[in-house]
Amino acid sequence: MPRTRDFFLNLIRKAAALSHLTQLQAQLIHHRLLKNDISITTKLTHKFFDFNATLHARALFFSVPKPDLFLFNVLIKGFSANNKPLSAISLFTHLRKNTRLKPDDYSYAFVVSAAASLGDARIGAILHGMAMIDGFGLDLFVGSALVDFYFKIWREKLAIQVFDRLPQIDTVLFNTMISGFAKNSCFEDSIRIFGDMVLGNEPKFDLTSVIAVLPAVAELQELKLGMQILCLAIKCGFYSHLSLLTGLISLFSKCGEVEIAKLLFGEIRKKDLISCNAMISGFTCNGETEDSVKLFKELLGSGERVSSSTIVGLIPVYSPFGHSYLCNCIHGFCVKYGIVSHSSVSTALTTVYCRLNEMILARQLFDESAEKTLASWNAMISGYTQNGLTEAAISLFQTMQKNNVNPNPVTVTSILSACAQIGALSLGEWVHSLIKSNSFESNVYVSTALIDMYAKCGSITVARDLFDLMPEKNEVTWNAMISGYGLHGHGQEALKLFYEMLSSSVKPTVERKYPQAASVRQVAKKKRLVKTPGCTLIEIGQVPHVFTSGDQSHPQSKAIYAELDKLTGKMTEAGFQTETTTVLHDLEEEEKELTMKVHSEKLAIAFGLISTEPGAEIRIIKNLRVCLDCHNWTKFLSKITERVIVVRDANRFHHFKDGVCSCGDYW
Repeated sequence: MPRTRDFFLNLIRKAAALSHLTQLQAQLIHHRLLKNDISITTKLTHKFFDFNATLHARALFFSVPKPDLFLFNVLIKGFSANNKPLSAISLFTHLRKNTRLKPDDYSYAFVVSAAASLGDARIGAILHGMAMIDGFGLDLFVGSALVDFYFKIWREKLAIQVFDRLPQIDTVLFNTMISGFAKNSCFEDSIRIFGDMVLGNEPKFDLTSVIAVLPAVAELQELKLGMQILCLAIKCGFYSHLSLLTGLISLFSKCGEVEIAKLLFGEIRKKDLISCNAMISGFTCNGETEDSVKLFKELLGSGERVSSSTIVGLIPVYSPFGHSYLCNCIHGFCVKYGIVSHSSVSTALTTVYCRLNEMILARQLFDESAEKTLASWNAMISGYTQNGLTEAAISLFQTMQKNNVNPNPVTVTSILSACAQIGALSLGEWVHSLIKSNSFESNVYVSTALIDMYAKCGSITVARDLFDLMPEKNEVTWNAMISGYGLHGHGQEALKLFYEMLSSSVKPTVERKYPQAASVRQVAKKKRLVKTPGCTLIEIGQVPHVFTSGDQSHPQSKAIYAELDKLTGKMTEAGFQTETTTVLHDLEEEEKELTMKVHSEKLAIAFGLISTEPGAEIRIIKNLRVCLDCHNWTKFLSKITERVIVVRDANRFHHFKDGVCSCGDYW
């Protein structure tokens, strides 16, 4: 068969391995087609990027005496898509400064995508300005890339501005908005845009639109909407698509419907790593750890190479409590299979070690990470904050700033929490200015953290001003402001705000308690508000034991209550007084003391004391915020028993030692 141009183009298209391409390149050089045919060179360059062979593509490009704009664009796009954003930006700069060619809309769209993956706000802003000057500021293709860029650097306001100014719209642009809002925690906006597409039919939604909205529906746990989207997918013929089924598995798992997720998983004929990862995570978040581990073992037995995503999905199985040994095994597995260097894996391991209070191991992983992503910085800073190591958190944040790593809302939320813990008002005010300069004020979680910080640092007026300025408030926001008033003894203001909360669409929970709490309870009953029952978990010898308040179902209940009586006597003799002002029930003082005595965390700790060696550390997990009396009781107990007691509640870690808690009594 003659070695014609079309013959080689066909071989390039069909190449299944990098070695095939290098052999073809040698043949093309032999037949002098590379030097004389720019289109063949362009096709070969493009194909090199399919195999992540960026060095081959670069060498081939620079062998061309006069590359055209199309070849430049192929290389810029390839660098951007293959995690070489700096190379893409450098080549774009070379194109503008050192050639007579002028960038087109494709050039700008590809280089803006590179800036987005780099996460550099300054470079992105410069490119946006250049695009405006060169007449591409209102181009649909460039505009979509800019919208994606601003979402990726957490500037949703700027993304909306670009979107609103574009004279044309298409499905790709709307899909970018749906996905961007979801990733920026603007879940309602994501669903709204999707709804506009479905109901308005302009532009038409597609499979990508449906997949993009699923995370937003999952985060809001909108089960009914999830079922409607499932029906829509079946109606439109999308149901059999693997990516959609994987997204639906995650959605129903987060809504607590793991049985539906299992049915969907069973519908997948050829299960890949991504779908298995989704199911493993689904089992994990619903507490079905045995099924999670079983599926992981099946994955190993199938001969599939376990990906970093699989490990990231499996790690939370062991993270809630007491599985240090098993986490070390997973860590060793990652080292063995060479995936511990993957940023997502090292970040997940860092997070779990922080949750287990293994801060030395967590920091070692962080320091040894070859590529420190923003997520890895956030994991370490958040870990320090949750473990009460606020100075370490602030120090690491300052190091992050020196390394020119731009923070996101997660970062500043963690630092604001650290400031609140130690009453560092001046630092909190500096972080507030950073939030303004980065346009994070619209993020409800950031604004809530600001309110909490100012309230706990004593600036209750500033906290209220911020609260009043917030256009949207969630349950946590209301609780932060109400708790702030309660912390400083402003019971009337707290109660007034609580009634405002009832008149809003937010469903409240009863946490902080005031002298007016009896009336609050009556209102709660009328509104049919249900308080989540408290429970506490302790693990002895890898066997979990769960206690509820007043629980007498445990086989060792008699010994547990006897230990509590003994401890109560010792603590009373040492001067401990039960904190009964936080009890909502209308009881006599003696009855209140008995009520406080049988809280679930006290039962769990008493069981830990009789089940472990003297001096051994005790670890428990409480599903709700620990109450004031139990907090004081545990502090006192740690001193008289000479034990370290670690309590993980709904807010943070508490490390009790020698009568002192790591939270500094801020929680």
